[in-house]
Amino acid sequence: MSVVVCENLYKIYKSGEIEVVALQDLSLHVDKSEIRAIVGPSGSGKTTLINIIGGIDKPNAGRVIVDGMDITKFSEKELLNYRRRRVGIVFQFFNLIPTLTAFENVELPMVLAGVPREARKQRVRELLRLVGLEARADHRPDQLSGGEQQRVAIASALANDSPLILADEPTGELDTVTGRQIAELFRRLRDELGKTIIIVTHDVSIARISDRISRILDGRIIATITPAELELAEIAPTRTQETITKLEDRRQQILRELNRIEEEFRDKKIDAETFTKRFNELKSKLKAIEDELAKYTV
Repeated sequence: MSVVVCENLYKIYKSGEIEVVALQDLSLHVDKSEIRAIVGPSGSGKTTLINIIGGIDKPNAGRVIVDGMDITKFSEKELLNYRRRRVGIVFQFFNLIPTLTAFENVELPMVLAGVPREARKQRVRELLRLVGLEARADHRPDQLSGGEQQRVAIASALANDSPLILADEPTGELDTVTGRQIAELFRRLRDELGKTIIIVTHDVSIARISDRISRILDGRIIATITPAELELAEIAPTRTQETITKLEDRRQQILRELNRIEEEFRDKKIDAETFTKRFNELKSKLKAIEDELAKYTV
């Protein structure tokens, strides 16, 4: 059963007259207790996707269903409650309060959620033991290594026992060895606690411990493979026939759309301004698809 379902998501950011399409017609299904890695180049929409699933941002169109709930219909109050109780988020830059100890940073989400004091204290001790930091409970972030800070951040994301964990480049600021340790910690969270985990990453060690790897490009999921298929390809952006087929299908879709608007213009169903704007948009998308196809077929 899919615990996270994204259906035909669109997200457009506007700055003055400039529009940036971050997500376009993106769909994704993540199963319960699955680790899903999302990989792709900078600017492909990875962080936007995480923010929308995490209830930090809203799409312009499409739906996000988490545990059967359409969070795109939530009010701001409902989204706040969702972020506090249903989802834990781990950021690249740790996102810890510098004046608080490790213990206090992990406790903070429970304070905000109104968890009783004694229950909080017991839960913090359990979580710090889980991430191997019970001996560092009284240390502030500047007294901890990068790997230790990220472990505190992960414990904080688990504080309210959220069933869904989202991680945005969780090893981006860590060395290779520490990154592998964090990757193994995520696997333990899935195996021992049954968490569903979605990780945006450039780190191959994270991709290798996931159950499936989805590649995002220009705001769309263009391929989903297993770590075994990744090993066969020997590169994160895999050269599978599945990827090529999806890109070619999208290319043909754009070509059909170009033909359609040309016919509508000839039949005077749309004016010149509308035709020109839509034509240029489609040609730009077509070039991007053909450039990406060239990487896989040369």
